[in-house]
Amino acid sequence: MKRKRSALLAALLVLLCFVPVSAASPADTPGENEVYLGDIGTDGVDATDARYILQVVAGLRTVDANQANLLDIDRKDGVTAVDARWALQIAANLRGVRIYNTVTDEIRDVEIIRPATAAEVAAAINSATASAVNGGAGYTWTRESRFTEPVNVGGATSILNSIIQNIDPNASLDSVVGSFVGIGENRVTVRKGQDAADAIGYHGENYRLKATALRTEDIQNLQADGNTYTFTLPDVRSPQKNGDTALSRLTDDVLTQAEVAAEIETQIGSMLSVTSLDILYSDIQVTAVIEDGTLRELRYSFSADVQELGLTTSIIPITGTGAMTTSAAYTNFVY
Repeated sequence: MKRKRSALLAALLVLLCFVPVSAASPADTPGENEVYLGDIGTDGVDATDARYILQVVAGLRTVDANQANLLDIDRKDGVTAVDARWALQIAANLRGVRIYNTVTDEIRDVEIIRPATAAEVAAAINSATASAVNGGAGYTWTRESRFTEPVNVGGATSILNSIIQNIDPNASLDSVVGSFVGIGENRVTVRKGQDAADAIGYHGENYRLKATALRTEDIQNLQADGNTYTFTLPDVRSPQKNGDTALSRLTDDVLTQAEVAAEIETQIGSMLSVTSLDILYSDIQVTAVIEDGTLRELRYSFSADVQELGLTTSIIPITGTGAMTTSAAYTNFVY
């Protein structure tokens, strides 16, 4: 039980980083005998209410029947972690407040204005992905990648193939490179509560859903159609996985020189080393579907142009090039 409580509280603390602490400005206010569902105080639903709810769920705080009724925002299964998530989404203005009449038991939902600006969309995606990741949501992951320009190392191909096939007679330069850059089609169902990296398997840490950290300037050419938001990210050259670029604030589905070097050493040993890696990621397209603050779909695609892959064998230095396109999606969420 202590572990469960700690996990719930830790998840809440992470989520609090993505929402304002003050109450969201409601589009409507309670009338006579009316209150906001989820508001344990009198200042509107905010992150403090979400923390309170999660403490109730973890058994760290007790409430009477009237308070429990008030905190059951979604009106399902009593007070649960889902209600805490609702409170956070209301506080972030990603979901409309619910106004409850304590005399008639009637509930009226206040519709919110959907995110429209780049800043609002970035905040909405960050909050929704954090909620999905930290809440252990299940989803379907799909990814397709293909070469648009095969790996080209000129006359050194036969030398590299000889080195590779000395380790694995059935392998080749194309198969080794294609394997670790994810060439092909993949589809994996991540169950609710399952470690996504383990479920995906090979390089799953690169492909699992990430709690995004998008910024206003990342969102370009924004188009909104109901709950669906499409936009592009700026081109980027050789990004790291540290969130210093728009693409790495969206996903870890990028290749770094250290990662490629480690993969090659794993595949064929130390006979081949990586001295440089220069990749241009362009045409980065993103689509997000968010309903009432909840992530329903996240899709992205890009072109990756390997402008220089520097390799060195015990015999000669080698320079390679190549290009590929990739598209990936997270769908069928289970909360």
